[in-house]
Amino acid sequence: MKKTSIFLNILLVSTASFLFSCSVGIEAYQDYTDVTLRQTIGQIAQRTYWTHDIDGSILSSKIIGADGVSQTFSADPTSIFASGAESLYPPIYPDIEGFAVLNTSGLSESAAANLNGFCNAIVEKRSADSFMDRDSIYSLVIFNYDINREGKRFTSFILGEPSNNGPIIQCPVRFLEKDGFQDAFVYLSPDRSYKIISLEFVAREKDSEDGQS
Repeated sequence: MKKTSIFLNILLVSTASFLFSCSVGIEAYQDYTDVTLRQTIGQIAQRTYWTHDIDGSILSSKIIGADGVSQTFSADPTSIFASGAESLYPPIYPDIEGFAVLNTSGLSESAAANLNGFCNAIVEKRSADSFMDRDSIYSLVIFNYDINREGKRFTSFILGEPSNNGPIIQCPVRFLEKDGFQDAFVYLSPDRSYKIISLEFVAREKDSEDGQS
């Protein structure tokens, strides 16, 4: 009995000592961690560049003018052109949905002259032979045949953005009628002084549906 009592006493004393030492270690670790975090945050704050707060009146006040600019001038996105720096920005061209972007800047002067001359001749019902490559006159014959067969009466035309496919330039053209339009592709050959080597009418969705009915 005495041996058991002595063993129990030793066990209780050892357990109490262990728990006390653990408690002291946890508190010391907690204190060390808190100090380290405070130091780290302080160092980061010292290295951080803080800007000044924006004056609230600037954000809420109405700007009625600027030095050297008339108060009658209404600012909008096009105001950039008033600065004289418009050459720094690429131009934005309008487009017609289902047709093309209205940008013909990719055509050389000779190509544009030949294309415009041909389209004017078609609208005015004049001979367009001079704008064709001599080996492609038959393409113009078929083109005119389709125009006459359908009884088309073009009043004007619109040129779209050309597509340069190596040896051939594909130019979209929209021929306008009194009550509608007809799209076409005109193909120019740079190797043949930008003469027209082929012509093609583009079938509209409505025309395709009518042909199936």
